[in-house]
Amino acid sequence: MAKASNRINVYLESGEKRTFAGALDWPGWCRSGPDEASAALQALVDYGPRYARVLRAEEFAFQAPISISAFTVIERIKGNATTRFRRAQSRSVSGCRAGQ
Repeated sequence: MAKASNRINVYLESGEKRTFAGALDWPGWCRSGPDEASAALQALVDYGPRYARVLRAEEFAFQAPISISAFTVIERIKGNATTRFRRAQSRSVSGCRAGQ
Protein backbone atom coordinates (compact mmCIF):
# COMPACT_ATOMS: atom_id res chain seq x y z
CA MET A 1 0.00 0.00 0.00
CA ALA A 2 2.52 2.61 1.06
CA LYS A 3 4.94 3.95 -1.48
CA ALA A 4 8.41 5.43 -1.13
CA SER A 5 7.15 8.65 -2.67
CA ASN A 6 5.15 11.17 -0.66
CA ARG A 7 2.75 11.52 -3.61
CA ILE A 8 -0.73 10.07 -3.21
CA ASN A 9 -2.50 8.78 -6.32
CA VAL A 10 -6.14 9.79 -6.43
CA TYR A 11 -9.09 9.54 -8.76
CA LEU A 12 -11.82 12.10 -9.28
CA GLU A 13 -15.38 11.18 -10.05
CA SER A 14 -17.30 14.23 -11.24
CA GLY A 15 -21.04 14.47 -11.52
CA GLU A 16 -23.28 17.42 -12.28
CA LYS A 17 -23.25 18.82 -8.73
CA ARG A 18 -20.70 16.74 -6.83
CA THR A 19 -17.11 15.56 -7.22
CA PHE A 20 -15.60 12.69 -5.27
CA ALA A 21 -11.87 12.36 -4.60
CA GLY A 22 -10.53 8.99 -3.52
CA ALA A 23 -7.07 7.65 -2.80
CA LEU A 24 -6.32 4.61 -4.93
CA ASP A 25 -3.81 3.08 -2.52
CA TRP A 26 -5.77 3.81 0.68
CA PRO A 27 -9.19 2.10 0.63
CA GLY A 28 -11.99 4.01 2.30
CA TRP A 29 -10.26 7.38 2.10
CA CYS A 30 -12.76 9.17 -0.11
CA ARG A 31 -14.40 12.57 0.26
CA SER A 32 -16.65 14.78 -1.82
CA GLY A 33 -17.38 18.40 -2.50
CA PRO A 34 -19.18 20.61 -5.00
CA ASP A 35 -16.09 20.89 -7.19
CA GLU A 36 -12.67 19.38 -7.73
CA ALA A 37 -9.90 21.53 -6.27
CA SER A 38 -11.44 23.80 -3.71
CA ALA A 39 -13.74 21.20 -2.24
CA ALA A 40 -13.27 17.49 -2.99
CA LEU A 41 -9.47 17.39 -2.83
CA GLN A 42 -9.40 19.76 0.13
CA ALA A 43 -11.96 17.59 1.94
CA LEU A 44 -9.63 14.63 1.37
CA VAL A 45 -6.76 16.61 2.95
CA ASP A 46 -8.95 17.71 5.85
CA TYR A 47 -10.02 14.12 6.55
CA GLY A 48 -6.42 12.81 6.38
CA PRO A 49 -5.66 13.14 10.13
CA ARG A 50 -8.80 11.18 11.05
CA TYR A 51 -7.89 8.48 8.55
CA ALA A 52 -4.35 8.39 9.99
CA ARG A 53 -5.70 7.84 13.52
CA VAL A 54 -7.56 4.76 12.35
CA LEU A 55 -4.41 3.36 10.77
CA ARG A 56 -2.13 4.24 13.70
CA ALA A 57 -3.00 1.01 15.49
CA GLU A 58 -1.87 -0.95 12.46
CA GLU A 59 1.47 -1.17 10.71
CA PHE A 60 0.78 1.18 7.82
CA ALA A 61 3.10 3.95 6.69
CA PHE A 62 0.35 6.51 6.13
CA GLN A 63 1.09 10.20 6.64
CA ALA A 64 -1.75 12.66 6.25
CA PRO A 65 -0.96 15.30 3.61
CA ILE A 66 -1.00 18.97 4.55
CA SER A 67 -2.11 20.29 1.15
CA ILE A 68 -3.67 19.17 -2.09
CA SER A 69 -0.25 19.43 -3.74
CA ALA A 70 0.49 15.96 -2.29
CA PHE A 71 -2.06 14.43 -4.68
CA THR A 72 -1.49 13.18 -8.20
CA VAL A 73 -4.76 12.84 -10.07
CA ILE A 74 -4.28 9.78 -12.23
CA GLU A 75 -7.88 9.06 -13.16
CA ARG A 76 -10.95 11.13 -13.93
CA ILE A 77 -14.26 9.33 -14.01
CA LYS A 78 -17.51 10.72 -15.32
CA GLY A 79 -20.17 10.47 -12.63
CA ASN A 80 -23.55 8.89 -13.15
CA ALA A 81 -26.94 8.89 -11.41
CA THR A 82 -25.32 7.45 -8.29
CA THR A 83 -22.94 10.41 -8.08
CA ARG A 84 -25.91 12.74 -8.25
CA PHE A 85 -27.24 11.22 -5.04
CA ARG A 86 -24.01 11.92 -3.14
CA ARG A 87 -22.58 8.46 -3.47
CA ALA A 88 -19.41 7.58 -5.32
CA GLN A 89 -19.71 5.19 -8.22
CA SER A 90 -16.75 3.48 -6.51
CA ARG A 91 -15.09 2.23 -9.65
CA SER A 92 -11.90 3.65 -11.03
CA VAL A 93 -10.58 2.88 -14.47
CA SER A 94 -7.69 0.90 -12.97
CA GLY A 95 -10.12 -1.49 -11.32
CA CYS A 96 -9.65 -0.24 -7.75
CA ARG A 97 -12.85 0.24 -5.81
CA ALA A 98 -13.20 2.92 -3.14
CA GLY A 99 -14.02 1.42 0.20
CA GLN A 100 -12.58 -2.03 -0.46
